[in-house]
Amino acid sequence: MSLPPSLTVSNLAFRVGNHVVLDALNFSIGAGIVWIRGPNGAGKTTLLKLLGGALTANFGEIKLSGLSLSSMTARQREAVFLCTDDLPRLPWLTAGELVAVYASIYPGIDKVTLNLYLENFKLIPVLSTSIETMSLGERRKLHLAVALSVNSSLLLLDEALNALDASAADQVRQELQRRHDSASQIIIITSHIDPRVTTRVFDLRGGTDSRLDEASVV
Repeated sequence: MSLPPSLTVSNLAFRVGNHVVLDALNFSIGAGIVWIRGPNGAGKTTLLKLLGGALTANFGEIKLSGLSLSSMTARQREAVFLCTDDLPRLPWLTAGELVAVYASIYPGIDKVTLNLYLENFKLIPVLSTSIETMSLGERRKLHLAVALSVNSSLLLLDEALNALDASAADQVRQELQRRHDSASQIIIITSHIDPRVTTRVFDLRGGTDSRLDEASVV
């Protein structure tokens, strides 16, 4: 039986020009759900993008289950999925075509689970339409349908519960809670609202005082 995943961040730093977004950030977490809070500008989205490989740190190291993110092969990077607050801006693609792109990047995607979420989220009718014509809620649900179908060790959700209708939000919460209970995946959520599934809460301090402070257990 495989061991539960672990995530270790060491001396992580990221700057934009002279602006220090994160500096010497250190933390280590295991399987389960972590909710990272913090004011606007604290670096929450930047941190998720660094963990997901969408940004490159100026300094420091990120290790997933002992393997450095920077040295991962394309196949190994399938263990990480970043779900941002919106879809990639590719207006020439239909929703269905974007799903096919994700399936080519993540060949291990569970297509049965994917189709189930597309149906439950009522997205089947919009698969033939342009991404740009979809509502914000539809785009969020499409991204989540893919995210919840990828067999990842590290799932990164940036404000992903925003703009969801009540039914979709409940389905996502139930699935996240199930995954937390199974202790087989690391799930990091950034959100301005309580996702109502987390058991560990951390407040992010960015800038030159970068750190994660555990806030409470709920």
